[in-house]
Amino acid sequence: MRASRWLPAGIVAIALAGCAEGQLKFGGGGDDDEGAPVVVTGNIDDVSQPAAAETAVFAFSGLRVRAACAPRGAAACDTFSEVYESDDAEVVLLAVGTKDFTLSDVRNGDLTVLFMQDLDEDGAIDAGDPVAVLEDPDGELADVRAGLTVELTDVDLDYAPATFPLSLTGADARTIRKSQTP
Repeated sequence: MRASRWLPAGIVAIALAGCAEGQLKFGGGGDDDEGAPVVVTGNIDDVSQPAAAETAVFAFSGLRVRAACAPRGAAACDTFSEVYESDDAEVVLLAVGTKDFTLSDVRNGDLTVLFMQDLDEDGAIDAGDPVAVLEDPDGELADVRAGLTVELTDVDLDYAPATFPLSLTGADARTIRKSQTP
């Protein structure tokens, strides 16, 4: 069993500032004892507002409200890293106009996919940043096994300014399909 990991805003900011359309990994991904990593791939089809900044695509494994925040209520916490923790996270930055994305080292488990335009380019999910969380009404992202590829086809993004706790809506995929990674 691995200890919980969370994303301090400062570390995310420093890491993303030097990333420029690349992939960044937090946590452990597909460890040998857990099998091959999960791959999340897809394309953005429609966006509710023109891209004002690079798009960050996050894939979280085991995203949950932090225990320290729960007794006060998530609304009492002010930043993403105060409200949430996860077992693992990976992010890829897409240049303005780029539609296709791949996150190739995601840890298996319950996945949450979040899209963000980082308006102040600090690498943190701040209140007011446009965010959209992929809706998963059929539970396709629950308990994703190691070694699978999750394909998100024609993702439509309806960004809303981030408030905490996040509204877990705003992004729809025409299809969410899982298959064995080749």
